[in-house]
Amino acid sequence: MPCPGGKLYACLKSSGRMGWLEGPDGRRWYTVRDAEKFAGAIADAGFMVDRVDPGFHAEAWATRKG
Repeated sequence: MPCPGGKLYACLKSSGRMGWLEGPDGRRWYTVRDAEKFAGAIADAGFMVDRVDPGFHAEAWATRKG
């Protein structure tokens, strides 16, 4: 059940290449998303976006709507 006022922090890759990355802990798929679209998806999920810092990794802080 959603918790009104709950906090969200999320970070994703917003530039570079998409694809598989081999790492010491296994293989991962990376998808690149535009920071504005990322913020829109967070808002669509029922959050009020407090702040988005674009860059190689876009970081977002948000609060769950009541």
